[in-house]
Amino acid sequence: MKKSLLIIVIVVIAVLCFVVGMLVDNKINSAALSFPLSTHMQCVNQKCVVVAGAGKNQCSTNGNCVLATPTTHTQCVNQKCVVLPGIGISQCAVDSNCVPATHLPATH
Repeated sequence: MKKSLLIIVIVVIAVLCFVVGMLVDNKINSAALSFPLSTHMQCVNQKCVVVAGAGKNQCSTNGNCVLATPTTHTQCVNQKCVVLPGIGISQCAVDSNCVPATHLPATH
């Protein structure tokens, strides 16, 4: 019993010496040992993750970070690019996308 207690004490002292040595050598950032660490939730790559530092939570689940489906699309109407409501494939970005291409008359 006394022998196992002595081994535990020796291990604890060795670990403490190692940690103190690392701190002296600046290998452990002393800020990393301070608790509690201030964190907040933020969307990163469409996932809700904990980030270090103070701030307002921007999400609570991954569902808060998904890009919204567009509810409008563009279409050529009377040679104009117009935004229409509803989901659809956009056909233009500017009016010039809606003007039919003109061809030069063929020469023989």
